[in-house]
Amino acid sequence: MRSMTRTAAQLLTARHTRYALKLDVVDLPVDNHQHCPICQSLGSVVEAEVYLPIEAGDGHLSKKHVECCCGCVLRTLDREPHLAIDQPITVEVYRGASFRTLA
Repeated sequence: MRSMTRTAAQLLTARHTRYALKLDVVDLPVDNHQHCPICQSLGSVVEAEVYLPIEAGDGHLSKKHVECCCGCVLRTLDREPHLAIDQPITVEVYRGASFRTLA
């Protein structure tokens, strides 16, 4: 039987706990049905575009564009090591997306 106790490190695995997200629903159809490059699940297709503000290291910001399924938006944010968390992050979700989440 597994123990149900978890340490604080296991509960807080994300680098940050808060993001300033700007959500835009756009009228782009999911027509090419590309599989999500983040989770690479056969059932998850690209339904969102994430525009990340990246710290360039010299005080300047650059932008990074990532396409993923809706379930991988937070995973995309959590795994970016140079994310400027004090800047708004734009997430464009295609109208009619499944909003499927991963377990």
